[in-house]
Amino acid sequence: MPFTPFHLGPGAIVKAAAGRHFSFMVYGGTQVLMDIEPLIGIIQQKPILQGYTHTILGALVIGTVAGLIGRPIAAGNPLLGAVSFGSLHIACVVTGALGALVVAARFKSQGRA
Repeated sequence: MPFTPFHLGPGAIVKAAAGRHFSFMVYGGTQVLMDIEPLIGIIQQKPILQGYTHTILGALVIGTVAGLIGRPIAAGNPLLGAVSFGSLHIACVVTGALGALVVAARFKSQGRA
């Protein structure tokens, strides 16, 4: 299934374990690059969506490219450190809760709940 957020779970676990030795931004960018091929397949209505980029060799090439172009982007981020981790976590919890409320309201208005 293309464009699945399930890939981010293992990445978050590795980030928690590896700390500064693992770039979650580069990992997420790699997932986007991997899913370009399925996107093209969806647009062109191809029967097979995951081809060469979803092989070991394709993943190695894409991971290498993402690692090479991702590190300078992450290191040069002028907003890095602009918000404290505590404030960022509070903002994430608040927006997540608001999003859950919006989804619940939409389900309720459509009679699904």
